[in-house]
Amino acid sequence: MLYIIGVGPGDPELITIKGLNVMMKCLVIAGWGSVLNRFKPYIANKLIIELNYRNEEGLLRKIMEIARVKDVCLLMHGDPSVSERQLMVKLRALANEYGVSITVIPGVSSITRALSIVGKDLADVIFITLHERNPDFEELSKYVGLGRDLLIFPPPYRDGIAMVAKELLKHLGFNHEVYVLENLTLSTERVTVLRLGQLLNYEASTDLVILYVPLKLVKH
Repeated sequence: MLYIIGVGPGDPELITIKGLNVMMKCLVIAGWGSVLNRFKPYIANKLIIELNYRNEEGLLRKIMEIARVKDVCLLMHGDPSVSERQLMVKLRALANEYGVSITVIPGVSSITRALSIVGKDLADVIFITLHERNPDFEELSKYVGLGRDLLIFPPPYRDGIAMVAKELLKHLGFNHEVYVLENLTLSTERVTVLRLGQLLNYEASTDLVILYVPLKLVKH
């Protein structure tokens, strides 16, 4: 069995009780290094499989081979169903290939923290994730004219925010306000309000970033 556990947006205390209980029972724990580090006290003396992009496919296959005979926990940042579609597609395909059952344990998403900061409900915004390889920027053009505020996960690159800004500038003014929300729920959480044009030279020090773009007052 492969358990895919959403461990929350950063603060380790935001993992669910169920997620923590299942993680502690599993003898094999997998995940990205930044996620595994949050739970070091709970995963000592377990077999750890640390994912990396260079050997991703081989490591995912190793996880599936083990999961055929014993329980494996794969820890995911936030919630597995929020901005993890590329990885989840790979996992489901491999699970089918290896005959492995998957159980997804939901987690708290950074989206909910972002909404609480900007004072919005999820029903008031459009969420767009570009936090993946070869992101589709046409999604921005598709939704920016609908009159609803945008919550955007930018591409996971140093210039990912600038890439989003360039696309938004095709539709919005240079001085349009954008909220940059970084490291949500962590001690280094930061919220900055900038002009869209300023984002062209903005390099985040983390890939845990959400952009909030107010649009309801914009007339096209």
